[in-house]
Amino acid sequence: AERISTALPRATSRYMSVQPRGIALHGRRWARAASSEASPHAQDEAAARKFLMDDLGYRAALADAVIASLKAPGSGVGGGRVEAMLRSMAGRWEMGVDVGL
Repeated sequence: AERISTALPRATSRYMSVQPRGIALHGRRWARAASSEASPHAQDEAAARKFLMDDLGYRAALADAVIASLKAPGSGVGGGRVEAMLRSMAGRWEMGVDVGL
């Protein structure tokens, strides 16, 4: 009887499901947890990249370099404010007026 009782915790832990990161069990279904969605910083960076490439016509490498520069610790741009800073620096880009970008 002792052998069965010591084997029970090991057997139980072996059959317990392992929860993947970013996945939560709701009822009997696996569902993406809210934390697995893109963070506001990632969304801001994607919007900034889209603005640089689609609206201003920058190449991907140059857009990534500009975003990396603004995200650098000494740039003074707070987290999640990259797109706003780019739009500010672009000035009235639709009219051809550049304010420093």
